[in-house]
Amino acid sequence: MRLVTLILLLSSLSACSLFGPPSIDYSRSDIEKQAFIDRKSGKFAELFAGMDGIGLTGPEVGLMTASQRIELAWTAKLPDGPLGWPLSFRMAISGAPTLNAEKQGLDLTEVKLEEFSMPAIPFMNLGGSNLQQGTMMGSIPLLQFAPDQLRRDGVVYQADKVYIDLFGLHVKLLPK
Repeated sequence: MRLVTLILLLSSLSACSLFGPPSIDYSRSDIEKQAFIDRKSGKFAELFAGMDGIGLTGPEVGLMTASQRIELAWTAKLPDGPLGWPLSFRMAISGAPTLNAEKQGLDLTEVKLEEFSMPAIPFMNLGGSNLQQGTMMGSIPLLQFAPDQLRRDGVVYQADKVYIDLFGLHVKLLPK
């Protein structure tokens, strides 16, 4: 009976937010599902130019805890390459997740092209003057918060701080 009482007390305390404000938490798979990179404008569009109709998979998400950056990688597969062999291209970017100006979502800032390669032919240089490893790409929208993420139990919150740990990407919230 005491255990049940303790559990009920702890759950009611957490519901009253006595343990601090809530946060928005994204695992790697959450980011993969919810990331919306605008492929139709800016530097990002240059990377995907001419890839319509190609089997594009990704993004695969990597969390870089020491540098507080996220890596996103895509693979494009061509159905018929030279000599009938299928070819694939890999592109990876990394950036620091930052609250957007409205604090309604996250942008990747200081975006850098980490890799643009053809894994089957490692000595082939695919990077023309615009696609060199290390190219800086500015900022790119990453994801938008859902309205229910910023409103809980009748309280409206605003995003305050972003950090990455081994478990994912976290956005601390403060009451508005």
